[in-house]
Amino acid sequence: MRSTLGRLGGALTCCVAPLLWTPALAAQTLGDRVDQHVDQGLDRKPKSSPRKTKKRKPRPAGTTQGPARAPAPHPTADPAPSAREPELPARVLAQELQLDPYVSLAYRGWRPQDYPTIDVETELALTFALGMRLKLFQVLVIERAHYESSALSSPRRSGVGVAQQAGRAAPAAAWFLGQVGIPVRWVFKPIVRYEARAFESDITPREPVRLVPRSARASDDLSTLPTVTSTLRMSSAIETLVVGLQYHHGNDPSGLIQTQGGSLPPVYLGVGLVSYQKPYMVRVGDLVLDDLLFDAQLRGAGLALGLETPQKPKSFFLDFSGQVGLGELRLTDSLTLNESLPKDWWIGYAQGELTVGYIHPLLITRPTPLIGVTASIGGATFYYFRAFAEESEQSVPVANWDLLWGARVLLMLPL
Repeated sequence: MRSTLGRLGGALTCCVAPLLWTPALAAQTLGDRVDQHVDQGLDRKPKSSPRKTKKRKPRPAGTTQGPARAPAPHPTADPAPSAREPELPARVLAQELQLDPYVSLAYRGWRPQDYPTIDVETELALTFALGMRLKLFQVLVIERAHYESSALSSPRRSGVGVAQQAGRAAPAAAWFLGQVGIPVRWVFKPIVRYEARAFESDITPREPVRLVPRSARASDDLSTLPTVTSTLRMSSAIETLVVGLQYHHGNDPSGLIQTQGGSLPPVYLGVGLVSYQKPYMVRVGDLVLDDLLFDAQLRGAGLALGLETPQKPKSFFLDFSGQVGLGELRLTDSLTLNESLPKDWWIGYAQGELTVGYIHPLLITRPTPLIGVTASIGGATFYYFRAFAEESEQSVPVANWDLLWGARVLLMLPL
């Protein structure tokens, strides 16, 4: 009987045990069961949304599955705040119609070459200027039109530049600069650049000097020329003209000039002319004809080149212009210094100016007023050289030199 009950108990145990252990087995796969239950309960909704939300866990580097790409537009991945700053200057006119008027104050200085028998007194001139820039659609660009002077009347004189008696008024100075471009959509842009400067200074002879008028001839007797001993007011004028092509690297898909990933500011190349009228004593190196004072005109033609970086707010800019070529030194209307040179000697010239500056916005408004400071230095020299001399025999005596410099503060209102 016991064995029978034992066998029945074992049978019941074998039947009941699986029922008693089912919850325990189920508890071992709770996560899977919960997942299965949630999936089944959300069959009527997009399965991927909650499930992927649950599965959003740290992933190994390089994983791109699911929403791992979402952080890209997150604010922490945005560009630096400076990249979102508004473009300056803010204008009120159309982009294709721009007008930039400005005013400026400047100190201008001039240093001419010394002469042994006269004293040249030069002064710094405080000048006031008006200027503008203009962009007229795709028709014309006036890149600069600038006039400044220290007096109501210009120191530029027609005819004689040294025969004016010195007065009480301070010597005057004037400056004009104009540059016009044709805005063609091409890698080369035609430009015309004209610049004129005029200065006055006082000269006092240390000993009697003969003043040679422009009408004098080579055959005139020296004893017929007037002698001066008193202080005179001298006027000097320099004019330069450039006609050329300005290269814009950003418009060149062919990469004519390789910059190795850098940027090249606009450069120009063309033909240059220079005209320089001034009181002059004939100089060959250190040897000076110091008893004759001419009202001479120095002229030249040659190769012109230049470089200018854009003038943008909160940045520095640079402007360089220069010329080099062959020159003529005209002492009177009928006499040139070139005629007195040996057969294989020539007169050359070099002229240039370098300007650096900085532009800064006064207010971040529309329009945006700007303030700028610039400093410039330049000059011109004429010299003698032999055309076919050996390198060891080559010498370059100076015929004339002049230095110019200035500092300027400007206020501009781009419209």
